[in-house]
Amino acid sequence: MGFVKLDEGVIYSSLMCEGDAVFKIFMILLATCSRDGISPLSISIIMRLCSKTREEVVKCLTILESPDENSRSKNDEGRRIEIIDGGFFVINHKKYREFDYSTKAEAVRKRKYRHRNDKKKDGTVVGRVPDKSRHSVYASASEEGKSAEKGTAKEVLPLGDMEKMSDILKKVVGDE
Repeated sequence: MGFVKLDEGVIYSSLMCEGDAVFKIFMILLATCSRDGISPLSISIIMRLCSKTREEVVKCLTILESPDENSRSKNDEGRRIEIIDGGFFVINHKKYREFDYSTKAEAVRKRKYRHRNDKKKDGTVVGRVPDKSRHSVYASASEEGKSAEKGTAKEVLPLGDMEKMSDILKKVVGDE
């Protein structure tokens, strides 16, 4: 499965001056890279993913594999990809994959904020599905509708019947 770190630097790159199709194809190549920076896509797959003709894809790949005198990266004269047997090698993939974003001041600040606020007042942990057993009321009513039992669900209450739900909740929790 492909994975690549992407930061705002890409919007300041000379790649943005190359046109939408070039950018789109480069993003697809990045997203499909393995750890070693190789995207195993063929031209025909790129054509389908981008809804482009063979000529358009070849033209974009030619731009990506050509020297770019405006590139901020001087590796391989600013080339972005190399066509290899079995796909495409993204030249700066390793450099950006190894870049440590976690020590930047903003990342540290956000991590501390998330840690401080990881629990809400109701006990749920942010980013996790709450434990339904703690937050749901399971109740059943006898034929007469007078008693409620914890742990069973014999009667389904309509959403608008909040007064009855409140009564059942009080019985289940033991507030009466």
